[in-house]
Amino acid sequence: SEPVTLAELKAHLHIDGEDDDTMLTGLLAAARGALEGVTGRCFVETKLTAYFDTWPLVGTYVGACQSREIELPKAPLLAVEVEGEDDPVSVESIKYLDEDGVEQPLDPDTYSVEPGISVNWFGRIRLKPDASIPTLGDFPGALRVTFYAGYGAAAAVPEEIKTAIKLLAGHLHTNPVPIN
Repeated sequence: SEPVTLAELKAHLHIDGEDDDTMLTGLLAAARGALEGVTGRCFVETKLTAYFDTWPLVGTYVGACQSREIELPKAPLLAVEVEGEDDPVSVESIKYLDEDGVEQPLDPDTYSVEPGISVNWFGRIRLKPDASIPTLGDFPGALRVTFYAGYGAAAAVPEEIKTAIKLLAGHLHTNPVPIN
């Protein structure tokens, strides 16, 4: 569901009637998507999979050593109830392809999940000191992290974000982009 309802957008724009409902619904989705892209956040609960070709490095220079942490590409991490788990989790699984191309799970006892200092920080997965960095095969997307991000349900999205969505959707409604 979208953080801003069609009724909320129509009230913001002082629009009555249903003639533009389909277009306005599309503008809400476009505004949310654009703002999620700019901020690096998910607004409502979303299950994501991040793909990495290699284990992350410390630095971008040739010969950089492997890091003991993975920064996740969306914030904020969200702990959710997952079937088969006793406690809520924000990282559902970490899997990798070994040198033979066989999928292997990374044991959850070998890493910790740090959600970030605030909702503005990206979560991290840190290998524990006694854990070894797994050997990945040379395959695209050899390392996959399935995780949850967002503020939760649409009602949990901060008002500042909802206001930004309404403002952007309103701008797009008032200033349509011509298609040639």
